[in-house]
Amino acid sequence: MIKKLVIASAALLLGLVVSPLAQAHTVLVSSDPGAGSTVKQLPEQVTLTFAGSLLTLGSKAINTVEVVDPMGQTITSANNVVHGNVLTNVLSPSMVMSGSYKVIFRVAAQDGHVLNGSFNFAVGSGASNGVHIAIPKSGTVTLYAHATGQGVMDSKGAPSGDASGTFLIDFSKQTICFSVKTNLNDVSAIHLHAASQMNMTMSDEIFLPLDIAALTSTQPICHKETGSALATVAKFPSHYVLMLHTKKYPDGAVAGFLHK
Repeated sequence: MIKKLVIASAALLLGLVVSPLAQAHTVLVSSDPGAGSTVKQLPEQVTLTFAGSLLTLGSKAINTVEVVDPMGQTITSANNVVHGNVLTNVLSPSMVMSGSYKVIFRVAAQDGHVLNGSFNFAVGSGASNGVHIAIPKSGTVTLYAHATGQGVMDSKGAPSGDASGTFLIDFSKQTICFSVKTNLNDVSAIHLHAASQMNMTMSDEIFLPLDIAALTSTQPICHKETGSALATVAKFPSHYVLMLHTKKYPDGAVAGFLHK
């Protein structure tokens, strides 16, 4: 009886740990230095912030970030530090120089999904946060997406999966209102995010989770978002995809690019 109780308790604990994080995919949402930015001085460490908490397994280094200097030398340590959704590593260059630095990361989300990505930043006199995008004070932009299993780039999607989305960005209200329809019946998460995490720029550090309730709602659902995120998505819609995850396809069941 005691053994059965121990097994049952362990199973319950496992369930609490795995759910609702079982579908907790993640993408990079901010970095310091910023992707594509120019900084006056090389910082003491690199900091990457992701949309969700990272998976940690004891002392095993499953979440890593490497910074390579303009001479091709790795200047990060073997000590990758994870605190929830933040990954940091101290920079220890043999000498500090101007030029382009490359950041390469590999992390695991809570569901075990591995994310690989990269971006560059520069050290120089002309400090810049990357591409500057003006934020309109009024007006609307309507975007669309058609998502299929073939649109999932880094894994195998649902062969017959299909979804469509309509997104209305209202700059005066700083909202995005959306309707999503699909033939999938076990959707666990819906997101808008950058199509690729490789060679990222600042404009790729955007992640907009969408309510699953949109699948059954007769009216669009609206979210308040930052003006910079809305302006960036409106200006570069082809950088972003609508992605639906299911229990059978946790890495992505269907995906499709946004377009006007």
